[in-house]
Parts: sequence; C-alpha cells; structure tokens
Amino acid sequence: MGGDTFCQFQPTGETSSCYTDYIYRGVKLEHFCLYEYMSQIGICTRRCAPRNSFFSAKCHPKVDTHRQYSATLHQHGSGNDGGIDGLWIPSIYGHFTDVNNRGDSSEHILEDSRNMQNNIAKALLGLFVPWE
Repeated sequence: MGGDTFCQFQPTGETSSCYTDYIYRGVKLEHFCLYEYMSQIGICTRRCAPRNSFFSAKCHPKVDTHRQYSATLHQHGSGNDGGIDGLWIPSIYGHFTDVNNRGDSSEHILEDSRNMQNNIAKALLGLFVPWE
C-alpha cells in the first residue's frame, strides 16, 4: 500500500483536558474545587449546549466553540453522553507520586516515606481545595 491510501487527519480547534477546563473555568465557578467541578460541570459544543450554559474564561482554548453547563441542567438527549443527567463520579487516573525507594538503608526509606506523604497530601489538597 502506498502512502496515498491514507488521509491526513486535520484536528478542528484546540485540544483541552479536564485540567485545562478547570483552570479556565471562569469567575462563576472559581469557588469550585477540582472534584466538585468534575462531578458537576460538563463541557459541550455551543450547538448542543443547554439553554442555561455559560462561558469559560476568555483565555480557555475552546471559549469560542464550547460552553460549560451544570450537570443538573443537562437536558435528556441534548448531548453525546446518552442523555444522562445528574451528577457524575469523576474518574481521575494516574499516580499521585513517584515512590523512589533508594533502598540504601532504612534511613532513606523513611526519608522517601515522608516525601511520599507530602506528595499525597498535596494531591488531595488539589482535589478538594480550589486552585488556579
């Protein structure tokens, strides 16, 4: 098969993640922590947006094409999620911290444990305390 049998993929618009959406959530939602935001706020295109949807901050990469909406305002059948309304359970995956057990001595393991506890504490604060 030659190279001409494949088409070029041309993305439309800027990509964003739930973290980008959260950072640029706007003044109306600045009091939300990450967990609240991910469980209560959805993002959809302007065309599919519920009537009471609202803008993100002006510097959000998709501010011209997408809107935020409250999960409780979502109308059945108006989005691509099968028309499910209500609150969502956030699915945050990855690891909280790198465990670096040098293994040279028990003292190093204790140092690493303290560092790991600090990293986990920071991650939990990031979930439940609003940030920019």
